[in-house]
Order: sequence, then structure tokens, then C-alpha cells
Amino acid sequence: MLKHISHLHPLLRRRVSGIPNACTSYSSTFPSSFYQDEPELPDPYSTDPLLQGYLMRNLQKQTHTDVTADLSRFSHLVKEQIDGLGRSCETWGPMLLSNGGFGGAKGRRADFAERGRRDFLLISPGWSLLRKMSAREGLVSAPYERKHGDWSRVHQAAKLYLFSPSSGLFTCPIAMSDGAAAVLKDIKAKGELAVALEHLTSRDPTHFWTSGQWMTERRGGSDVAGATETIAKKDANSGSFSLYGDKHFCSASDANMTLVLARIQDEGDNVTSVKWGEG
Repeated sequence: MLKHISHLHPLLRRRVSGIPNACTSYSSTFPSSFYQDEPELPDPYSTDPLLQGYLMRNLQKQTHTDVTADLSRFSHLVKEQIDGLGRSCETWGPMLLSNGGFGGAKGRRADFAERGRRDFLLISPGWSLLRKMSAREGLVSAPYERKHGDWSRVHQAAKLYLFSPSSGLFTCPIAMSDGAAAVLKDIKAKGELAVALEHLTSRDPTHFWTSGQWMTERRGGSDVAGATETIAKKDANSGSFSLYGDKHFCSASDANMTLVLARIQDEGDNVTSVKWGEG
């Protein structure tokens, strides 16, 4: 087909004439000696002069000594362990099992019997290990312990900055849990809520909780509060609330607890608002 190119423009003819005949058979190819090396993560803290410079300029001497020592140690952990765990989380993502092989499961509850639902969430071992490491490293608890006063929040932010690119997105439940802890602290949580705050800010992996946040609804948009149509009705006998609505997206759905954004409705079906510290 390339023999008849005399009618083409000279420049195009020169280009086409260098193309192998379209009928040429490539039934075999020569093996290549080139292999792409997998990228290797450098130590994230020691190779980041911008972060080092910021901490040097802003932290007091003793605080700087303590924080940078912890960041250097944690950075080595990110390079040697956390990065691999994060990659495993991205390779083996979570899986939701809603039905058994025969449409149900042994010991299914009565309310699930007709539908055959069981809703098991399977997560990778790497995700579970990152959860334990996050607790030990105080990725949520540090600003609430206030070891370095107001600079404890900067210490936490620096660790998350090193952690995030290698975390396999475990920064999502960390952010949700930190937000929940901040809310409970601001409202001076008591009773069960105080217990939840203690779990959220624990460094003990066996005691540590993560929190989800159920906010986004079908309307979406940046004004999450303004788009909220979910109603919370209080039960006069138990004092608990029942939710009526539809949450389109739930952050950190594998968490131990969750905060839900809803509008409170009183006995007269009037939607009321709650100010911080009043409920």
C-alpha cells in the first residue's frame, strides 16, 4: 500500500517512505534489557528544607529540639514501614459484602431475613496496622495533650504532612476523628460523649476510636449545613434521637462512632437549632 505514494506532498512522501510496510509480520520481538526501577521514597523530613526552616524560625529552642527529634524518628518510620502499608491499602481496597453466596447468611437477623443482607466491610491488614500506628504516634491526640502548648497543633500538622502521601488515605479517618474530638471538647462533653472523647484522643491502639462524619446529602455543595434536610426527632421516653433523611456520602464508614449533621425537630414539628454548649 506504500508503493503508490508519488501523488503525496514531497515532505509527507519522505515521512511515509520511512514507515515499514504495513504487511510486515511482527510475530516475534527481541527481548529488551531495560527494566524500570520502582521509585524509592527518600526520608521525607531530612529532604524537606522548607519544613525544617519553618520549624527553626517559629519554635522555641526546647520545643524545636523535642519536635524535630520526634519528626526525624517518625520520618524513618514513614520511609521504612508506613509507605509500604499505604501501598498495600491502595492495592487491596475495602470490600463491602452485602449478600452471602446463597442470598443470605447463617444466623441472619429477622429484619434482614427477607433481603438476605449482612453488610460486612472487609479492610486490608495494612489499614488495620496504620490505625494502630496512628494511635501510638498521637496523630489525633497530640493537640489535645498540649505537650507543647499551642504548638502541639503545629507538631501534629507536621507529622500529618510527612504521613499523608504514604498513608493510603488513612488521613481521612484521622481528620474525621480530630474534627469529632474538637466538637466534643468545645461542647464540654459529659457522660457517654466524654467517654467517646477519651477514646478518640487515646494513644493506646486497643482503646483508640476513629469517628466518621455523616454530612453530605443529595443537594451537595460547599454549604453543607445549609443543604442539610435530615431531621432528628427526640424520643420522649428514652431521650435519644431518631434520624429521618438520606445521607449521600459517609466519611470513614469503618469507624467506631460517627457524628451526624441533622436539624432537630421538636414535638410541635418545629425545626430548632442548637448553639454550641447547649446540647
